[in-house]
Amino acid sequence: MRERDFQTEFGKYLKAVKRPSAAYELKVVKGKSFAFSAIPQHQLDGLWHAKHGQIYMKLPDVGYQMPFDCFVLHGVDAYVVIRYEESGTWYAIDIDDFLAEVQASEKKSMREVTAKVLASFSG
Repeated sequence: MRERDFQTEFGKYLKAVKRPSAAYELKVVKGKSFAFSAIPQHQLDGLWHAKHGQIYMKLPDVGYQMPFDCFVLHGVDAYVVIRYEESGTWYAIDIDDFLAEVQASEKKSMREVTAKVLASFSG
């Protein structure tokens, strides 16, 4: 599954369960481990700021109707969501827990068993 397809699937989940406002970074793992380097620093920073600071986004004017011009996220939950292809299961890991794992881990990647333990919710 491509990340774009996972985005569609995850979006349907969010709409169905009506989760509170949050920021999400979605990733798809083809193998058995998720490489920490698959998430650029600016995305980790964005999630951290959504939860602990403030982040402003202007939606691009691309020639079709957008719901509004911009938004601000301040003090919302923020997650790295990793989908493991092998099982088809995804895990939403709080940004603080994810960053702590990156710092504490002697490895440069995360296996599904660890994502399962760290996950705030999954599907």
